[in-house]
Amino acid sequence: MNVWIVFLLCFGSGLAQTIARCPNPGDIRPCSCSVKKNGLDVICESTDHGHINKALTALKQQNSVIFYLKLRHNNLPKLPGFVFLGLVVQHLAIHNSSLATVEENSLSSIAKGLTQLDLSQNSLATVPSPALANLHALIILNLNRNKIHELRSKSFAGLDTLEILSLYENKINSIDPDAFKGLDE
Repeated sequence: MNVWIVFLLCFGSGLAQTIARCPNPGDIRPCSCSVKKNGLDVICESTDHGHINKALTALKQQNSVIFYLKLRHNNLPKLPGFVFLGLVVQHLAIHNSSLATVEENSLSSIAKGLTQLDLSQNSLATVPSPALANLHALIILNLNRNKIHELRSKSFAGLDTLEILSLYENKINSIDPDAFKGLDE
């Protein structure tokens, strides 16, 4: 019996862990994937929603944590609802992709594990508050270099763990007195 206890103590803890694996490169092309210490590093550049969706579908079948998901230089004017359903993403960067609309439920399925969100260098005219409201694990939010012209009341409500907010190089000309209300609630 003591042999089994030692065996379980030495080897049993590894049984519950999953090994991060990238999908077949042909299944996610033109995106690329590499395995890093904390999970997968996935990059999709210079492509469109159809190719990105195909790659995300292949990634869902891997059941691996995506540590970094970088969508750069794409034609992605709208982030549809539940686009990340079935994925675990910790750091999401969608920049320089003509993003103008972030639907309310587009980030909800990855909200639990998302700690960093970079939506810089896009075409956002307003803070996508409804999509951000349930990101209770978010620590860093980057909205630099968009076309945001006003900060409405409670623009960042629900982001109670946020430590870094970056808004530089926007076109902000109006800030509601309650724009930052809800950041610490």
